[in-house]
Amino acid sequence: MTTAKRPDRYMAIDFGTSHITVAVGADTGAPLSSIKAPIKYFTPADGPRTGLEFDPAETLNLVTATAQSAIGAADISPDEITGIGVTSQRQGLVLLNLEGLPIYAGRSRDMRATAEGVEIDANALVDIWELTGHGPGIRTGWARLKWFAANKPEIYERTRTMCSIADWLVLELTGELLMEETLAVEAGLAMVASGDPSNALAPAFNLADVQLPQTCAPGTVVGNIKKSFSSQLGVPANTPVVACGPDVQSGLIGFGAQLP
Repeated sequence: MTTAKRPDRYMAIDFGTSHITVAVGADTGAPLSSIKAPIKYFTPADGPRTGLEFDPAETLNLVTATAQSAIGAADISPDEITGIGVTSQRQGLVLLNLEGLPIYAGRSRDMRATAEGVEIDANALVDIWELTGHGPGIRTGWARLKWFAANKPEIYERTRTMCSIADWLVLELTGELLMEETLAVEAGLAMVASGDPSNALAPAFNLADVQLPQTCAPGTVVGNIKKSFSSQLGVPANTPVVACGPDVQSGLIGFGAQLP
């Protein structure tokens, strides 16, 4: 007697501009559920009015709760999930300390580093547009890090690396840290020609204490989900977690816009 194989189901987690979206779909690409929850941003009490941050612990709980709701709405058993993809808004940034814990988490529209961005654009020795394919300087992770160095040295001095929001979420889910190269390039954290980390820019901006994580291509399995999240969601402990690139580009690929 043969037992019918259970169908594969996949989960997509998107940290978007205003909402966390978690979708569950079939292996054909057909959606089974999609649940949204608003992200809470705040302007730091001791920071500039143009700063916009989010609380990492609170947001991680929101991701978990939204994922649980999406599995329930899909009307499937959680152990049918065989893969999880993670994407996020471009140019969102998380600073991590030596232990890999977040000490700052900001959205793409955190505009605190206007002056630092102008300084980066005016640097005759470093053409960030040519090296990373993106600008202006205010949109880079380097500008925000320079702002912390000048205005919040207690945070800057504890910072050992930085990454996109999606990279941070994958780190929380798996314990493994890589920068997905497309998101990294968008934030000036990777070289557009090679996809490698743009570590050479750190000393150019007098930020030599920071070392960026290694990069990976979109579609890379970064690791398997940790037991703590596996238990909360009910998904198998060996479920792979995949780095997916920026949310808009990932959405376009989902629509079939794949040709040059």
